[in-house]
Amino acid sequence: MAANTQRSAKKTRLINNVIVHEVLAVLAFVWVFPIAWVVLTSFRAEKGSYVSTFLPQGYTFDNYARLFTDTTILNFPKMFGNTLFIAICSCILSTFYVLAVSYCLSRLRFKMRKPYMNMAMILGLFPGFMSMVAVYFILKALGLSEGGLIRLALILCYSGGAGLGFQIAKGFFDTIPLAIDEAALIDGCTRWQIFTKMTLPLSKPVIVYTVLTSFIGPWALTYGYETYPEIRIEEVFQKLFAEKGVSADEALVLHAGQFFRVLATEYIRLYKGVILMLGRLWMQGKKIYLLSNAQRIFTEYEMRMLDVARYFDGIMISSDYGVKKPDRIFYELLLEKYHLAPEDSIMIGNDAKTDIAGAAGVGMDTCYIHSNLSPEHDLPVKATYVLDEMNIDRLCRMLEIL
Repeated sequence: MAANTQRSAKKTRLINNVIVHEVLAVLAFVWVFPIAWVVLTSFRAEKGSYVSTFLPQGYTFDNYARLFTDTTILNFPKMFGNTLFIAICSCILSTFYVLAVSYCLSRLRFKMRKPYMNMAMILGLFPGFMSMVAVYFILKALGLSEGGLIRLALILCYSGGAGLGFQIAKGFFDTIPLAIDEAALIDGCTRWQIFTKMTLPLSKPVIVYTVLTSFIGPWALTYGYETYPEIRIEEVFQKLFAEKGVSADEALVLHAGQFFRVLATEYIRLYKGVILMLGRLWMQGKKIYLLSNAQRIFTEYEMRMLDVARYFDGIMISSDYGVKKPDRIFYELLLEKYHLAPEDSIMIGNDAKTDIAGAAGVGMDTCYIHSNLSPEHDLPVKATYVLDEMNIDRLCRMLEIL
């Protein structure tokens, strides 16, 4: 009887284990498969973001090679380096703050100890973006909101409030016997020596956890670089073709986009005197660059049709870079690509936010022209020079003096 009961118990346990492992295997597949698909897609040989097959038909390392070597469109190595530097610095500071605060709250007894822990718990209930405006104005007042000091500002933001996340590390320190600290104090150790030479060596698991969480937070948040992302209209048309079951190459997508633009545009014309102005500036040796929020398949054809492309020393179109004005990244890409100094450059535009505010954010002088296409903004125009109307002659005289 006992043997039958034991066999029945083993059989029940085996069935339960099989069911549990099957469920876990299904969950593991659900969680791991998207990651594996993303990794496989990164090696895909087919061009474009939209394809008709779920899995890649061919594999190549060219995507990664181009990512780290081709900086004409996106300077990924610099972005990767900036993010890594910010994440490492934030990780070091945050880890120290968390472990130090946790040790103090676990081992020391002082006034306001419990109120502080309660306050930290309550503050943790509120999302961090509630303090975004206040933090921005503080950083702006300290001069940390522009230029290379932005990295320092990000490090301070990511690590400054790390001490409030002490709960897990404190709970781990509470499990270490207090008798160890008391014995060390009798032997003449200071609190710092106890913390660094005794407590930390016994706390490797929570240190690893703190380091990982402190690194992943800044890494994930900083990696998204553009504030104003831009799409590529070619990918939209390619997806439309794929949905209709049409295999479209790059030439077909290009012609479809241009044909769509022709049908959607009644007429295109330049302001009176623009060709004359560009010619005069070009004759004087002025360097002229175009920074445009547009789609290349539209703008490139239209500029050739209007015969103005030849007057520009460089043309940067937002669809090529995945970012658009007024994002400072777009302006910094222009300055870096053509080796321009912000203090020696002037941005001319008819949009107070997109053109003027964006250029001023990287330290460029600005000239705002109020035209019939100028959008209305709530913010006042803060430009170095302001033209109340599209007056080409006046603009030419001003630029010739500059």
